Amino acid sequence: MVPINTNLKRAFIAVDVIIGILGAIWLILSLFSHGAYHNEAENDFVMAGVKMFSVFYAIGVGIMAMSALALYGILKKKQWPLIVFSVGISLMSVLLLVVGVPAAILPTKVKHSYDLHKAGDDLKKTFDEIQTELYCCGSTTGYSDWGGAIPTSCHCPTSPEAFMQCTPVTIDEKEVLVYGQPCAQYLFKIFIPMSHLYTGVAFTYLLFVVVGLALAIAVLCQMRKKTIAAPVTFTTHQSDLKYSQLSY
Repeated sequence: MVPINTNLKRAFIAVDVIIGILGAIWLILSLFSHGAYHNEAENDFVMAGVKMFSVFYAIGVGIMAMSALALYGILKKKQWPLIVFSVGISLMSVLLLVVGVPAAILPTKVKHSYDLHKAGDDLKKTFDEIQTELYCCGSTTGYSDWGGAIPTSCHCPTSPEAFMQCTPVTIDEKEVLVYGQPCAQYLFKIFIPMSHLYTGVAFTYLLFVVVGLALAIAVLCQMRKKTIAAPVTFTTHQSDLKYSQLSY
């Protein structure tokens, strides 16, 4: 195995440590956000955001684990940890793009959505999920944001819990109980203060991932090179040197 270039090794270790630190920051940010969510919800909606925050925790822990594995690989000169790092960190990046970034910018998107009955299908689907999780209805004014087309995600269960604020509404000449609280009050208090931090950490992480992957590939290429031994030559001509017998 060809020795790894010292500068390349140091550069990879530096980038890998930064990626691990960003993973720790993401995890800490998720913990603080979950705590803020718990406090604002006043224990009424403790379980509502568990699914989302669980994914956030998984992202942070996964990033830190991949960083530690890569550090082990580069210090012990083993290829498989670097390969696992390259694949794992790429999957973490995709997960971060699919889940983390949209969740971080969601409050800004919600803030400008008042007439939900005129909104696109994507935003309606997003609100359906939010309403189901937070037991709320509409954006800023409540169920009236949906016009006359109130979705089933706004409907209170047959036997609502004590904390659910349900309001009777007539839909198709039938009286239905819907959630009276708009969703914006929960989203704005909980997520907007953290949204800019989430976005900043996410894009900084993605930038270092690109650099880290390039360095990991370069390190793997060097590790796979075999050391070429110098050729050994033999000569058959007689030496002009004369030897004398040693006497003891």
